[in-house]
Amino acid sequence: PMTPVANISQLIEKQQHQEIFRIACIDDSAHIQKQMQQITSHAGWQFVEIQDSIKALPSLLELLPHIIFLDLVMPIANGYELCAQIRRVNALKAIPVVILTNKDGAIDRMRARFVGADDFLTKPIQPAQVLEIVRQKVRV
Repeated sequence: PMTPVANISQLIEKQQHQEIFRIACIDDSAHIQKQMQQITSHAGWQFVEIQDSIKALPSLLELLPHIIFLDLVMPIANGYELCAQIRRVNALKAIPVVILTNKDGAIDRMRARFVGADDFLTKPIQPAQVLEIVRQKVRV
């Protein structure tokens, strides 16, 4: 059985963990991950890199980021499929999802909205755009 002191210390640790602003980026490109990590760490935010789309949902559930950047074109599960899965999970439903892509067509944007994406960011990534989207979608 846990002592009250252990319960209090766990509660404090959990609260401190929740106060850290976390950004998750699901993208199979190491270059994009490095760019996003540099942009977010400069802003003082914790960056979570997820390169494997199959491991994305379990990682997101464990970390509960404040915002998710999601690549559309990935092997195995594409961004549309993954976004739709994120929207079906109660714990992740309210987290803003921003699509990252080289595709900038109207159909791509409509399809992204249809599966539950909150915004759309065209590559190459511009730091000012990333920071602005985060500030718009999440009160930072």
